Amino acid sequence: MAYARLAPGEHSEIEAVPYRRDENNKRVKAANVRQATMWRARCKYRSLDGVREDVTRYARTKQAAVQAVREAVADKRHASAGSGDDSLKPSTPFIQAGRVWLKQIERPEAGKSAKTLEAYRGAFARYIDTDGCHLRGLTLAQANDVQRLLALLQRVADEHGSGAAKTLRTVLSGVLGMALRRGVLPVNAALQTGAVKAINPRASARDIRRSLTSDERIQAMEAADALAAQEWADPRSARKWETVADLIAFLAGTGVRISEARLLRWEHVSLSDGAIEIHGTKTLSSVRGLTAPGWLLERLRRRASVGGTEGMVFPAPSLQGPDSTVELASHVPMDSSNLQKWVRKVLNNAGLPWATSHTFRRTVATILHESNAPLVRIADQLGHANPAMTARVYLGRDLRGNKAELAALL
Repeated sequence: MAYARLAPGEHSEIEAVPYRRDENNKRVKAANVRQATMWRARCKYRSLDGVREDVTRYARTKQAAVQAVREAVADKRHASAGSGDDSLKPSTPFIQAGRVWLKQIERPEAGKSAKTLEAYRGAFARYIDTDGCHLRGLTLAQANDVQRLLALLQRVADEHGSGAAKTLRTVLSGVLGMALRRGVLPVNAALQTGAVKAINPRASARDIRRSLTSDERIQAMEAADALAAQEWADPRSARKWETVADLIAFLAGTGVRISEARLLRWEHVSLSDGAIEIHGTKTLSSVRGLTAPGWLLERLRRRASVGGTEGMVFPAPSLQGPDSTVELASHVPMDSSNLQKWVRKVLNNAGLPWATSHTFRRTVATILHESNAPLVRIADQLGHANPAMTARVYLGRDLRGNKAELAALL
């Protein structure tokens, strides 16, 4: 009998035949589809070493039998291609694939910040690798199903909020996307789920769409300076609020991310001309050069004259001062969680409970936009790889406002 020529790793057309069980409970061909209680799917497969073999699977439906053969062929192909601990195939448990992905994104070339890695590891542990998650017992091929993913995402959104569901969707898409790039899966089903929102969104006093007015920006910096000017019994509290006040001024004068300001080092600041190197981690464009405005440069010079120019510009305040070693005092950044709490106190004191540390970033973008700075230059200031991101997220729209200046051009 002549067989179709198959290259290594290829399989023949998958044929499906209806089957039933006879009086001895043996599988036999059914006379017609109506008598079928199961289906047999089969194909010829040529392994990478040239050996031909039959691949046969049974299932209750024709579609399930054919899919089972496809998965078996894929397993054979990937099993022969590599047998390392990180090798994947369609039958790899989803949990195992997730752990491979987490290891992958921890590599330096992945460019993930410590905070991002912590968020992804937390979402994986809380919502996937936990009792009650229906993906936990599934393979990669089985988990790659839009309806299954949507069910999980919707439950997490309703129970833990839309933000938690968004982070989880990123994790799911990362795991399935890795399998797609390796040729293990044909599609990434997580990309087809769309955004999932909570049925009852949590009320929040924060408004991430607003930017500060000029008066509000000054108000926030004055509130920070007022805390720094108080007579604190504990010297560490005084140092803390002085550091926070300078950092808030830095956010207001540059529009950098709070994580970028927290990790700024003196060797990246030129006190002579105000040139600053920002070493961000989100994208390649987040590594950029900025220039401090004159008022901010004077503030940085005053800070340097008091604390020196070694290590962090905004070090952990509890480790500063004459009691600490130079190494501890200058090279330990502020704790990110504590810093957010301190910024929150400043904004509340300023009468701006709706604002966040990110509001300063949006404010800088708005100021530059209203001053007719080119969109590309604003994106450069913020460290965005795509200026469209700057326009879509950071610049406010005025659809219903006065358009007299546009009418004059027409």
